[in-house]
Parts: sequence; structure tokens; C-alpha cells
Amino acid sequence: LASKLAAMAAVLVGLAATGGGSATYAQSAPSERRTLILSTENDSLSAGRTDRYYTAAIRLGLGSKPSDVPAFLSNFANSLFGGGTTRMSFDLTSEMYTPSCTQCLIPAATDHPYAGILLGTFGLSHQTETVRNQFSLGLGVVGPSALGERIQNDWHKLFRSFGFNANRVVGWGAQSRDEMAVQLNASRTWRFNGPSLGPIETQVLPDVAVGLGSVRSYASAGFNVRIGQGLMSDFGAATQRYTIAAGENFAATVTFPWTLFAGATGYAMARDIALDGNAFAQGPRAPYPSGHVAKNVFVGEFRLGATLIAFDTLRLNYIHAVRTHEFKDQAGGMFMYEMLQLSGSF
Repeated sequence: LASKLAAMAAVLVGLAATGGGSATYAQSAPSERRTLILSTENDSLSAGRTDRYYTAAIRLGLGSKPSDVPAFLSNFANSLFGGGTTRMSFDLTSEMYTPSCTQCLIPAATDHPYAGILLGTFGLSHQTETVRNQFSLGLGVVGPSALGERIQNDWHKLFRSFGFNANRVVGWGAQSRDEMAVQLNASRTWRFNGPSLGPIETQVLPDVAVGLGSVRSYASAGFNVRIGQGLMSDFGAATQRYTIAAGENFAATVTFPWTLFAGATGYAMARDIALDGNAFAQGPRAPYPSGHVAKNVFVGEFRLGATLIAFDTLRLNYIHAVRTHEFKDQAGGMFMYEMLQLSGSF
């Protein structure tokens, strides 16, 4: 991780050196463009090269331009938050969870349960230069119909064809049973400009969020600290389980905006279907374990990452995330995963 961040920092500092001048926190007019997002999160990309717990996720999202939003939705958002720019989005997300032993036909009762989650999410984002509010409603399925087993093993098969060590995961018969998934999320992020360091800008972005649904019920609070150039181009990067495409629009305020950031979030988890098991359907049949383990209510996440925007059209986000233990008998140290996200503005 240190070598990755050092290499990114060298490139980005080089960009800063060619930029010259002093930080101005330039602001751009709201962009009349849509945003297309493809992102993945995977623990096998981390230094530990693991394949367990929150093992993989894929998200495809489309964020609207402001003029796409029906008047009644814009008026509703403005009545709640005052003047600002409103966008809507549609996201399709697949999440996969496995125990630490993926070669065991019958997982240990104290290990992370198998779970596949497939959600289609409608989101609404309202933002000003200093505040972004997000709301989303997700509908989908948890269980075999979420296709977690097929997606994971098809990817592993593809990786094996290129010579990578990616075993077939054999214990998906123990996953949660099919049931409908409903998820409501709401969040607010503030954006505060800090002191400039010559041409380098600084920002602090605190955030709070709540979620209620059959997938997750939680409350969280956190922050990101950013340095770079063109920081007003966006509201920064976030891990994909708690964000929507509508809030990820960007508009370059300098020629090549770039960011290095660090952050942390604390979660209070009332429910997590990946650990608690089915809410409405019965859990896995014998001889499989019950499909739930004793979760930790309080979980912390720590992040390091970088963002680069090129030609005001493409944005690349990278996050290295580390989480504290999410359930009582979780093995090993803190859990690590990586996020890679490519966004296009059009």
C-alpha cells in the first residue's frame, strides 16, 4: 500500500508543480451532463489477497443531469433544503459474502455466512457548493436468485483461464434463502475548504448517514480529509455500499483535478442481513448452519485513496479500506478491501 500511494503522490505532486500559482478553490457552474459509473470492490485486490467475508461487489450506475429531473422532485428537494442542484440516479449493485473457508461444503457455524445481494436503487441527490444530501430506495433480492454463486464462480473461472489462482467456491449451498430486499438510505456531506499550501488545496468533508431496511439498518458518522487541486470538482470518493450515482457527478475546475485523501467512519449496526441472516424467509436447511452469526454492533472503517479527473470527462477513484471485526468470531486482523471506480461524464 505504501508503495502504491507513494507512486500516486509522486505523479500528483508533479501535476501540482506544473500547475503553479496559489490555490483558489475555483467553483464551476452545475454540470448539465450525465454520469456513468462502473465500480468494483474486492478483498483479493488487497495486500492480504484474501477471498472471504465481504469478498466482492460490482456496481453500475447512471446519474442524471439536472434537467432530467421531473419538476415535482426538484421542487420537493428545494422545499426541504433550499436552492441547489438536484439529480437522480439508477444503480444496479451485486454484493457477495463468503466464509473464510470457501472449500468447505458445510461452513463452520461461527464463520461468516454465505450471502448474495442484488439491488436496483433509485436515488436523489441535492447539492450546493458546501452541502450534499442523498436519498435512495433500493429493491431487489437476497439469496440464490441474486446470482452471487454464479457471478463469483464465473469470474474465478475467467481468472483461472489467465493463470491466476482462483478456486471454485463450493459452499454456496449454505447461503441465505430467497427473500425480497428493501433498503432506504439517507446521508448528508458537508464540504469545508481549509488553508491552501501554495497551489495545493485542502478540504475536510464530515458526513452522517442512516439506513433502514431488510438489508441493513444503521447509523454512521465519518469524515474525509483531502489535499489536491480542483477539490471543488466533486464531493470526493466513497465506498459503494453507502453511496449513489446521483451524488457522484463531477465538473473539473482546473485542467487536471487530483486528490489524495484519508478518512474514517464509525457504524452502529442494528441489522446486517449478511450476518443476521434472513429476515422473512427461513434460513438454510440442515445440515447447513443457521445463516447468522453474532455481529458486532459498532464497526469502524479507515480509508486511504486517490482521485484523478482527466479532460473533464473521465474520473478514476481508488480506495484502500480497512474495517474492524464485524462479527464475534471473525478470524485474523482487520479486514482489508480495495475499490476501483471509473466514471464518465457525458
